Amino acid sequence: MAENGIIPTVMCGGSGSRLWPLSRAQLPKPFVELPAGGTLLQQTFAGLAGLAPEKVIAICAAEHQANVRAIFRLSGLAAELVVIAEPLARNTAPAAAVAARFALERFGADATLALLPADHVVKDRPEFCRALVRAAAAAGSQRLAVLGIRPDSPSDQYGYIKAGTKGSEEWCEVASFIEKPDLQNAQKMIAAGGHYWNAGVFVARADVLSQEFVAHAPPIADIAAALEVPVSGDWSPDAKSYAAFPNISIDYAVAEKTTRAALVADVDAGWSDVGDWHSFAQLIPNAGGSNRATTGSSQFVSCTNCASFSTTDRTIAVIGLEKAVVVDTADALLVLGPQAAAQAGAIYRQLVDAGDLAALSPPYEQRPWGRYWVLASGPGFKLKRVEVNPGARLSLQSHDRRSEHWTVVTGTMSATVGDKMFDMKVEESCHVPRQSKHRLANCTDKPAAVIELQLGDYLGEDDIRRYEDDYQRP
Repeated sequence: MAENGIIPTVMCGGSGSRLWPLSRAQLPKPFVELPAGGTLLQQTFAGLAGLAPEKVIAICAAEHQANVRAIFRLSGLAAELVVIAEPLARNTAPAAAVAARFALERFGADATLALLPADHVVKDRPEFCRALVRAAAAAGSQRLAVLGIRPDSPSDQYGYIKAGTKGSEEWCEVASFIEKPDLQNAQKMIAAGGHYWNAGVFVARADVLSQEFVAHAPPIADIAAALEVPVSGDWSPDAKSYAAFPNISIDYAVAEKTTRAALVADVDAGWSDVGDWHSFAQLIPNAGGSNRATTGSSQFVSCTNCASFSTTDRTIAVIGLEKAVVVDTADALLVLGPQAAAQAGAIYRQLVDAGDLAALSPPYEQRPWGRYWVLASGPGFKLKRVEVNPGARLSLQSHDRRSEHWTVVTGTMSATVGDKMFDMKVEESCHVPRQSKHRLANCTDKPAAVIELQLGDYLGEDDIRRYEDDYQRP
């Protein structure tokens, strides 16, 4: 292990409800792209550099396993990644118990896990890493360490931790965990002092974490203990066993019951859980005055503290509003009033119940190498825009029933067609005959994209033969 002994354990779950329509059921919040570029998960991985970890564990849905590995490579973090692929979502308590079980088998009882959400923003990552090192020191005293964030204002959007008796220079006892209060009580707690936002970050030795589940959540402990951990590589736990886990958070299952909690308090790292659109709007650059926008096509007239976020090239005009957020995607438009941020989840659930595809999947297909959009289709043809991440490549593949024609529209793309390999720049094209082996790769550090025209009697995504693949797909 690294000198500080910490194994960051990044939990990449979520339903996609809080930041709909940018996030979806098939594209949870950790995979959402930020206004400045990159995803929340990529930022989380990159921010661990200050710990210099030798190993990182990521816990994610099985269908996101390849994407998590691709994002990890983009983060540039010099560590070995091991992925625990959950067969179904069961909240943070089962994920933590499974991580502890995994660490006990792979790394030993004294392995120190830092359980980290994958979808939070931390502006001062070095300070955050220093707080994790302090928490690891507390964990070494057989404690379950938690981080308490210094609040910059009263908020009814976060849970709080009340500090208790001093335990050492690094930590104090936890007097109590407090669920999200109303604003009046939040103001009282901030005025009283000694209360901190609960960041949902836990640091503990693998054996201590396992013992806490045995003591406070025996059914979870029993299921985790019965799971068979492979001796090497990633881990896909048994689906039938996993389904028996209750759906419960680690806060409810363990943290609020334990007598071994240690608070590392007053962490001042510019933290936000980006839990709604109004907090996400703070990441959007200023568009002039108090308003924010992601595109120069946004115009504000007689508006105060408004924001627009768009993934399209449409012009957005906002007139006469205050503290409103406008979110525009290719297939959905959301307009939020000043007090409506928490209701985005309600409209998401309403759309899910109605079977609306805009709640389930994004208007593009995410792949570990990048993504693609279907621009048009009809009998015998399909037109796509294919974006390949810097340093990524598609599998070496062929198709039995279609040919393809590529034209580069952004960046430089490296192409393999048959036994030929060559680079293509903007406006350059090539033809891929039916049944020929081919591959696209972006060998640069900048985005690259092609327009792909498919022609054939069958254009389904299952007409593919893979010969080589960086992501071990069948």
